[in-house]
Amino acid sequence: MFFSISLAHTSARICAFACIILAAGCAGSGANGGMIPDSSVPAAPDASAPQSYPQDGPVPQATDTSPPAGTESKTTASATTAAFALKQLGGLQGDKFVAHKTGDTYEYSENVVLVFTKPVNVASFKSTYSLKPQTPVSVSGWGNDVTLTMRKVPGQVYTISLPATLRAADGSSLGAATAVSIKTPSTVAVVSPIKSTRGQAYRYGALVSAFTGVNAPQIVIPALASAGVRFVRTDYSGGAIEPKSGTFTFIGQDAILSQLAAKGITELPVLTQYGAPIWATGGRPYPAIWESPTTFAAFAGAVAKHLASKYPQVARIELFNEPNLSGWWNNANPAYAKNDGSSAAAYMKAAYAAIKHAAPHMMVVGPGAANGGPHVSLATFFNNLYANGCRTGVCWDEISLHNYRPDNPTFYVNPKNDDQWNCYKVAQAVAAAHGNGTPHILMTEAGFSHSTTDPTGLDPRVQAQYIALEFNKMLADPTVDGVVYNTVYNPGTTYWATLALTNPNLSPLPAESVYSSFAKF
Repeated sequence: MFFSISLAHTSARICAFACIILAAGCAGSGANGGMIPDSSVPAAPDASAPQSYPQDGPVPQATDTSPPAGTESKTTASATTAAFALKQLGGLQGDKFVAHKTGDTYEYSENVVLVFTKPVNVASFKSTYSLKPQTPVSVSGWGNDVTLTMRKVPGQVYTISLPATLRAADGSSLGAATAVSIKTPSTVAVVSPIKSTRGQAYRYGALVSAFTGVNAPQIVIPALASAGVRFVRTDYSGGAIEPKSGTFTFIGQDAILSQLAAKGITELPVLTQYGAPIWATGGRPYPAIWESPTTFAAFAGAVAKHLASKYPQVARIELFNEPNLSGWWNNANPAYAKNDGSSAAAYMKAAYAAIKHAAPHMMVVGPGAANGGPHVSLATFFNNLYANGCRTGVCWDEISLHNYRPDNPTFYVNPKNDDQWNCYKVAQAVAAAHGNGTPHILMTEAGFSHSTTDPTGLDPRVQAQYIALEFNKMLADPTVDGVVYNTVYNPGTTYWATLALTNPNLSPLPAESVYSSFAKF
C-alpha cells in the first residue's frame, strides 16, 4: 500500500480537473511518460463514453481586443470590466463535468464545482465561505473554478454560502452574497453479483500484511472466514525466513497457513523486495532490498519449493509490493537502484525462473505496482519492464496492480490516468504494444474508506455500495481474475484502518455483508 492517501487522492482530484482544463497529462499519470504511444492507450469513444470538460484539445485563447498601439480606446473601463459573479454550479464525477443547478442531487463522491466569471482568490474563498451542515471538506482552485471535495451522507441537503466580500484574483468583490444547495440520494442501492465464481480460490482476497499484534491469528482468521475470504495476501519477509544465507525457516508461515487451511482459506504469499535479511542488503536496514537478483531468486525458489511440497493449495506467489513507489525500491547496489522498472526486470526474470524450477505449476504474479502516491507511472514502469526482457512467461503469468481511488468505481476517468479502478488497462495496453497480447490481471490491493474525518471518506452504506460496484466490474471483465480487499479488520486510527469491513470491536459494517454476499455466491 502507499501512504498519505488522503493528500494523494485530494491532489489527484485537483490534478485530474487541471488536466481536464488543460487537456494535458498529470504528473505520474503515464500520459506521454513512457514509450507507449498515446494511441495505444484506449480512448473513450466519442459518443458512448462520458466526455471530459472541456473536450480534449487546446484551451481556447482569449482574443486580444486591446486597441492598436498609438490609438485611444473610447470604451469606458466599467463597460470592459466583467463583474465577478458565480456563473455556474457543476459537479465532477471522476473526469466528467456535470452541469447542475442549485437544489440538484449529487452522487456521494461527486465533487462540487463552482464556476465563476473570473479567476478566484482561493485564500479569500477558503476564509469566507461556509458549508452547512459541517462535514470534512477540502477546497482547491483552478482559474475560474473552485472545487470542493466533501464527505457526504445519504439523504442530506448541504448549503454553500458565499459572502459579498469574496474576492476575485484581481481584487474585485462578489458584491452580493449568494448561496447554492445540493442534496444526496436518501436510498443507497447495492447491486448483487452478476455471476457466481464458486471454486475459484483466487477470486476474493483480503490483505493481512502480517499476523501479529492486533492482527493476531486468533482474532483475524475467524473474521476472515466469517466474511467468506477465499485467500489472504500476506508478506513473506526474507529477513524472517532466511536470516542466514541458505538457511530457511518457515515455522511462523506454516502455523498461519495451517490455521487458514482449517477454515478453507489459501494464501497469496508476497515476496516483498523490502524486508530483506541484513546480510543481503549490504548491511542496510529496512526498507533496503536485496542487493542482487541472484540472492532474491534463491529465496523465491526456496519459498516455492516449500509451499509446493507442503501446501499444494497455495497456487500463486506474488513478486514485489509497489516497487514503483518512492521509497520501496531502496537498493545499495547502483547496478539495480532505479525504481522505474529497469532494475525490477532483472529480479523478476531471475525469481520467475527459480520458482518455475522449484514448482513448475506455481503461478507467478507481479509486480504489485502502485497506481497512486509518489510513483513511477504505470506506462513508464511497464514499458521499462518490457524493454528489459519481461513479458508473460518470463517475469509473470499474471500481472498484479493496486487500484485505489476513493470515489465511485463506475465514474469515467481519462484512460491515461493511473488513479482509477481501470488502471490495469494501461499495463495491458503496454503489453499489446510489445506484442504480448492481453495479460490476465489480479488486483492485489483495493479499498474504500469509511473515515468520518477525511473528505474522501464514505458513509458506511456508500462504502458497501462501491465495493459491490467494484466487484461487478471485476466479474464483467474476463481478463480480471480476482481482487484483494484491504482489509477485513483493522482497529487502528489511521486512514488505512477505515478501509476495513468491520468496526474496531469486530462488529460488521454494511461492507462486510456485501463482501460476504459476493464471496459466498
